Amino acid sequence: MELKTISWGELPSPPEKGGNAPPSEVLLATFSSENLRVSVTNYGGYVTSVQYKNKTKSQPNGEWTELTLGFFSIDEYLKDTSYIGATVGRFANRIANASYPVHLRPPTSDENSGGSRHRVIFTKLTKNNNGHCLHSSAGALSKRVWEMKPYNGDDGGSDGASDPSSVGGSVCGVHLSIVSPHGDGGFNGT
Repeated sequence: MELKTISWGELPSPPEKGGNAPPSEVLLATFSSENLRVSVTNYGGYVTSVQYKNKTKSQPNGEWTELTLGFFSIDEYLKDTSYIGATVGRFANRIANASYPVHLRPPTSDENSGGSRHRVIFTKLTKNNNGHCLHSSAGALSKRVWEMKPYNGDDGGSDGASDPSSVGGSVCGVHLSIVSPHGDGGFNGT
């Protein structure tokens, strides 16, 4: 197995940071074996390509065959609204009316005046789909740059490759991580 990481472009500073933050580098990591290639970007954790060697009698060495839908550049992913190959979160799917109920404790006997109803509040989320919240909204994790570290399983799972642009071994890949703080998109918890 082999892992190669290349620079795939830069994202400008987001408007909510006043345009003053440095641009974020977008990386594209491709890990490959003799018969399989997988490419992942740190922008939204998108799986951009999965290819296999299609061996036939007329092509015994095989030709690379694409298995995924995707785009060829970061600019196309920036414009995408279909989430093709994205890692979505905090929530995958649609939340109606961009809100959900959070049940609180039952009222105490002093507060209870004729029934044991729970107090309920609704958490308001960011709307991005005709008044609803789709895949955690337009500012979701699929639209952010994640931290990407190479992984080499031959060295006990260490991320510390001497050359992070190229890692080899019988098992390799990337770790993607991102922090979504409390209140991000309206969601509770970190």
